[in-house]
Amino acid sequence: MPAAYVKKIDSTLTASQNNLADEYTIAVRQQQIENQYKNLLDLGKQRKEKLEESCKAYQLVREAGELAQWIADKVIKLSPKYRVICLCVILICMFIA
Repeated sequence: MPAAYVKKIDSTLTASQNNLADEYTIAVRQQQIENQYKNLLDLGKQRKEKLEESCKAYQLVREAGELAQWIADKVIKLSPKYRVICLCVILICMFIA
């Protein structure tokens, strides 16, 4: 945390303020906040990694769909005897995978 945001404790505190400061010091609270902030950064990093992974998976699915469409277009352009052979090969590949 930048030093510009840190406020010094005035040494002229009342007795009740001294008791509160003793029970729950600012240093302890600052450490808690810093720990929470670090945890939040870690969670953000994990979320970003999961989103990137999902993005790559969707991209792979889209590319596989485009490839399947390209193959289907090529099969349609084949003569009938090659079309049957090609479709059989595609079906066999689907069952193997």
